[in-house]
Amino acid sequence: MEVNYAALKIAVPENYIAKSEFEIGNDLFSAQSMYLSSEMFYSNIKDQILAQMESQLPLTEIGTVTFKSKGEGFSGKKYKVNDYGYVIYASGIVNKQSLILNLGFRKEPKSNDDLDGLMKNFILF
Repeated sequence: MEVNYAALKIAVPENYIAKSEFEIGNDLFSAQSMYLSSEMFYSNIKDQILAQMESQLPLTEIGTVTFKSKGEGFSGKKYKVNDYGYVIYASGIVNKQSLILNLGFRKEPKSNDDLDGLMKNFILF
């Protein structure tokens, strides 16, 4: 089984579940990608979508975050989520596809040492 990440296929490891073609997760990590048109990405619509995502959970902002995903630069914010762990909402472009990433972590990711092989498909510090 595979998930689609900006037209790149990522194999689903045994300890993960593909929840849809664009979403994968387990108890320790989840990744979901939302694709945007160029117009949406470079306008305030992207910011509106991110604000809506932020409003749906009880979040405490930790700070801004930058990272690489498939070698491309992403920027966003990291949050502490009550009774869950941490989420990162970030935007960038992979494989010429504009997107928003929603990454969830049980433990706060601070460096690449905190990431397993699957996580590194989506985020590298």
